[in-house]
Amino acid sequence: AVLPPSPLLAEQAGTGTSSSRKRDSVIARNRPKLTLSLYPAPHVPGGWLGIFSQPLSQRSLQRKLAALGLTFQGVVDETRHELARRYLDDPARSVTEITFLLGFSEQSAFTRAFRRWSGMTPSAYRGPSFG
Repeated sequence: AVLPPSPLLAEQAGTGTSSSRKRDSVIARNRPKLTLSLYPAPHVPGGWLGIFSQPLSQRSLQRKLAALGLTFQGVVDETRHELARRYLDDPARSVTEITFLLGFSEQSAFTRAFRRWSGMTPSAYRGPSFG
């Protein structure tokens, strides 16, 4: 299923400009790396940033994101939001499971974050057909 664009990314990246297309492209290319950042880093030099073919220091990544008007936390939040919507669309996954898949320590923290991202709770997003 294709997910609708998130207002968080639109807010951070702007809309319709070549600059926003460049930002979207950077995020799309780096989404797998950013998704991995939700999990504890492996025991390798540089953690997750050190396991790719072109290692990137944390500061270099911050500079590149800043040049695009983005923050690492903003991109991680956007990635979590997209993953949350995908997981919530799967009736086999409980909200508790999704909470931990996304790296939240408590369901209440996930619920607050999801409400901030989408304006509704995870249960409201799922609707009555999941109840």
